[in-house]
Amino acid sequence: MALAFNRSLLTDVLAAVRAGRLVFAPEDGSETSLREFQFVARAVVYASEEKLLGRIAPHQNALYGEWLYDTVVVVDGLTYQGEGFLSKPEERTERQLEDILELKPNVMGLGINLNALWRKYFGK
Repeated sequence: MALAFNRSLLTDVLAAVRAGRLVFAPEDGSETSLREFQFVARAVVYASEEKLLGRIAPHQNALYGEWLYDTVVVVDGLTYQGEGFLSKPEERTERQLEDILELKPNVMGLGINLNALWRKYFGK
């Protein structure tokens, strides 16, 4: 899973669903509120695409010359994967990145884990 936006926003959205929030909409009918809501709406859609949420019902309108989300309803709530993400969001993302790229040069059975070496000296 490659996070294309703010991880804390995704975590906030999932936590809100866990707490019982099922309808996401702009605060009011203003253009500013609608544009700010797009980040939240995309986070909900992304969470559903990544199987962190069950079914959703997003609604878009052609407003201000473009298609914008005006409501997203969460139909099925958090999935097992969504619960897991909320319990350990940092660890899950780091582990998946390690699965994608593994640098372990090996010569005659002796090797160095370059990923671990990098983290030790340069942090995450």
